[in-house]
Amino acid sequence: MDSKSNDSKAQPLLKILVLKILLLLLPLSAVKAVQVKARHLVSQNKRRYQEGGFDLDLTYITENIIAMGFPAGDISSGIFGYVEGFYRNHMEEVINFLETQHKGKYKVYNLCSERLYDASRFEGKAASFPFDDHNCPPVELISSFCRSAHSWLKEGIENVVVVHCKAGMGRTGLMICSLLLFLKFFQTAEEAINYYNHKRCIDGKALVLPSQIRYVKYFEHILKNFNGENPSPRRCMLRGFRLHNCPYWIRPSITISDHNGILFSSRKHPKTKDLMPEDFWINARKKGIVVFALPGEPGLAELGGFQNPFP
Repeated sequence: MDSKSNDSKAQPLLKILVLKILLLLLPLSAVKAVQVKARHLVSQNKRRYQEGGFDLDLTYITENIIAMGFPAGDISSGIFGYVEGFYRNHMEEVINFLETQHKGKYKVYNLCSERLYDASRFEGKAASFPFDDHNCPPVELISSFCRSAHSWLKEGIENVVVVHCKAGMGRTGLMICSLLLFLKFFQTAEEAINYYNHKRCIDGKALVLPSQIRYVKYFEHILKNFNGENPSPRRCMLRGFRLHNCPYWIRPSITISDHNGILFSSRKHPKTKDLMPEDFWINARKKGIVVFALPGEPGLAELGGFQNPFP
């Protein structure tokens, strides 16, 4: 058992070592060409900064707000963060860009919960507001980020904030759109999101997750109705889910969590009609609809928001 576990842990490291050896055997020009190709492939539909000899997954959303992909390639972000420097923005190139274009005037905001780095690489002008990929942060974190970014921007007219997650799209978009509302660039979440999407991506598809879009709208509501102050948490009662247009071959399960951890997790819905009674899955009359009723009469009560990914 231990031997298998050690083998599985060693495999990714072995692949990385083989890749590094292969790259070392190639001529430098060939390595550079492969690297450029890989970076453009990974950045997909995002607008890249390609001026002054730079080629980075980085976009000016406004003159003072920059969105970018993770600055990888530094050992302080772990072995995977180090290797990602081959196909993502490299830390050294990002530092070179910021020191060339905005020396002494920039502050970097890392939104990744899964990737950190040594803040001293950016002369200590780095802050972390972490939350998970494909998820939403607590509303309080959005407010704290906006206040921090606003504080830095108002210190000098040339100051810039550089915001990134891993890909520099979803989480980055959620926070930047909220900041645009906070700074009164736009009055509505829809306007801010539309602007960000077309600035960041060629096809206008950057911030697309419904939950993340919804959180920008929550923040708009807080700014308009609570003067930017976070409202008191309200107890929510969750009684069940109704899943529409479920393909017949999937086996959905439900995990409910808040920002502190998992509150409830179900078994997988079986393909057959032999539903497990402890799972509380119910076939609705209409085809393609599956209903999940939470166990117990009262349902699940919790202060604040829920997260419910469907594996």
